[in-house]
Amino acid sequence: MRILILAPALLLLTMRPATGQCCGDCGGDGQVSISDLVTAVNNALGGCGGGPTPTPTVASEACPIDFNDDNSQPGTPDCYYRGRWNPSCGAADLETLWRSDGEFVVVDLLDFSPGLFFGAEVTGPGRAELICWYTDPDATDCEGDQLLSGAVTLGAAGGTLDVRPAESPFMLEQCDFTRYQGTLFEVDTPAAATAARLSRGTAAALTRLRAAAAARSPRSGFIRVPGAARRGEKIVD
Repeated sequence: MRILILAPALLLLTMRPATGQCCGDCGGDGQVSISDLVTAVNNALGGCGGGPTPTPTVASEACPIDFNDDNSQPGTPDCYYRGRWNPSCGAADLETLWRSDGEFVVVDLLDFSPGLFFGAEVTGPGRAELICWYTDPDATDCEGDQLLSGAVTLGAAGGTLDVRPAESPFMLEQCDFTRYQGTLFEVDTPAAATAARLSRGTAAALTRLRAAAAARSPRSGFIRVPGAARRGEKIVD
């Protein structure tokens, strides 16, 4: 039995390609051991390649843009994220991307039909204040009980995307959407021919978000007047 096992290995050793990568004495000790034979067989089955071991392709760890940039136009990059929408319920495979015109940002929750989005107003390169969630790609339903508060934030170098509404606005697969924490896994610049299709109404949505933000009721503001508390006065602006 041992001869039947070792004979193919010995045959493989005699059939080396010109690169000489299918070693016989792999350990360099002047002897061909069982370990050397196993290594030789594995090398031969793998093609005895003479080049260096290929470096696996890994996703970029940085998004080249932030919320202050305009990536709503064809030829601009998209940053894709994958993560959880609830830390204790559901899967960790929700994929998203965001698009901004520098003033408003749309977070697209991918693979929902016709769509599922968050709209927010940009307040800094890595932060935006939530305005609403909506399902129409043009954001025509960004109103009423779909208005919400909270924040969208980018981590260092755009490596993470965090969507955190003040209250859970809906459920995904029987799990409340409480906080999306996604990690960057791809940066893509779609060709001009496909960019319009991928935008899914982004331009119209950004226009609608601008109108929705302008229509938000202002919060009550208070002005402090020295001594007013002692006099029992309250002045509302």
